[in-house]
Amino acid sequence: MTPPMTPQVETYSGKLVHLVNPDPETIDLSDIAQSLSKLSRYNGHTITDHGYSVAQHSVWVATAMTHFDNHAIADDAFKAALLHDAHEAYTGDIVKPLKQFMDPLIAELQNNLDAVIFDALRVLPPSMCVKEQIKMLDTWALGMESRKFMYSGGIGWNIPEAPAYLLPEVMDPLSPGEACQLFMSAWDLIDLGMGANLKELWI
Repeated sequence: MTPPMTPQVETYSGKLVHLVNPDPETIDLSDIAQSLSKLSRYNGHTITDHGYSVAQHSVWVATAMTHFDNHAIADDAFKAALLHDAHEAYTGDIVKPLKQFMDPLIAELQNNLDAVIFDALRVLPPSMCVKEQIKMLDTWALGMESRKFMYSGGIGWNIPEAPAYLLPEVMDPLSPGEACQLFMSAWDLIDLGMGANLKELWI
């Protein structure tokens, strides 16, 4: 009988991240960027030449934070938005219809990973208000992306209509290399206290 595998994943840089008891020392931002840039949303079922990456989606959500208030958003709130799917660098992107059958176990695992990622990258955990803002933007992104990239155009998905005229445009999918660079550029801009200028990355 084959012995059970240790619940850990090897990252781009060769680190081993334990999925149940992750060590902050094994968390690396470049590993997260590399993984998310190659990880396709919607299980790769977009009607595009290549997948729309989690990295590109994450930068859109961080950029759209300016919808709430351009100048009153703390750097950590922008970083929380950019990292809202960072756990997927280790768990993969689990599609929502499947994820609902895996809760609460998968939610607990991902929440624990999020806490360790935020600690490792020295980002303050988001307040309940910021969490709700990110959740709203994530839902709006789902609607805008599905209408642009899915065969159905999002019809029948029952997603609330987003105020698209107030939000950054959802760009066509970038290559993994471009998406990785975009993610790291967004982080660097936020690190400089210029999160409100993230829209410049989309020009």
